[in-house]
Amino acid sequence: MIGLADLKAMASALPEGAAWVGGPEAPALRLEAANGRLPLAFRIGLPVTRGHALHVRMRMKADQLTRGPEKWQDGRVLVEWFAADGSSAGEVDTVGSVRGNEDIGGLSLVLRPSSESLVPALRVEHLGSGGGFSVSQLEFTPVKERTVWKIGKWCLLVAWFVWLSVALGTVSHKRLIWRHGLTAAIWLGMGVWFVFPGPWKTQRPMVIPFDLGPPIELAQTARHAGLAPTPDPVRKHEAPPPAAAEPLGRIHSPENWILSVRRIFEFGRPLLHVLLLFCPTFAFAWLSGAKRALVLGCSLALACEAAQTGFGYGFDWIDVLDLACDAAGIALALHAYDRMRRNR
Repeated sequence: MIGLADLKAMASALPEGAAWVGGPEAPALRLEAANGRLPLAFRIGLPVTRGHALHVRMRMKADQLTRGPEKWQDGRVLVEWFAADGSSAGEVDTVGSVRGNEDIGGLSLVLRPSSESLVPALRVEHLGSGGGFSVSQLEFTPVKERTVWKIGKWCLLVAWFVWLSVALGTVSHKRLIWRHGLTAAIWLGMGVWFVFPGPWKTQRPMVIPFDLGPPIELAQTARHAGLAPTPDPVRKHEAPPPAAAEPLGRIHSPENWILSVRRIFEFGRPLLHVLLLFCPTFAFAWLSGAKRALVLGCSLALACEAAQTGFGYGFDWIDVLDLACDAAGIALALHAYDRMRRNR
């Protein structure tokens, strides 16, 4: 595990506006406007061998931090991923951000690079127009997915498929078995893409902290000083990124087809949520009947919002609107199915 004490040993000298505070046993990182000079950004290379994800725990608190003109211009902690030659891979994961007097405690998540050849670096940025923030807890644990889970997750998916197929079939024996199987496959597919873990790259715990595997032995030790640790000549692939860091600006979410569609129809979010539930609910109704379609559609809508809340993305009036649009999509699907059935 890499903690704040290790980071302090690796980067004892920080840019103006950033400083280590607290005692040697429990150091904290503090950023504030220095003589009105903002924004402030710096990087610390993390001594982690390539091929590992990072389990991150963090606590940070803002102190009258005034946000800049853009909503993302606040105090934030990031992880940036680098290639073997030290060049940025263009991948950045947001660990947490604060403004005003916000206090984020007990944050726990896992960051995964798109390629196992990438190595991480910590970035800390103060992009606000005033005030400051402090990081009192920051722990990085290199982890790998357990072999038992690599295999077990597929066994679990098959078990859910069989259970749902049997549950659908026990209601009525008049349906063909392929209809139950296809219904279960659609429901599970929606769950995999939109519920666990949703379209987000970072993974957050639902109930208990992650336990992806034992800590991995660090490739380098805290003996390296400065903002960028000296590369180990034996492990050339672990060459750290350069220390100089410019503010990254707005961090865009990692691309996948779900987020790409959402971005294209950014102003049509209600319509997207209507379609998100209309299509599978109509398929459920056609395959297994209206009553089961109602149950399956509602369970998907509730599962999506519950997962977002459980993964730490909160629940506000926008989520209430999403649920209303989900309900509209379910109702429209059942109405369309009823009209189609009557016109046969």
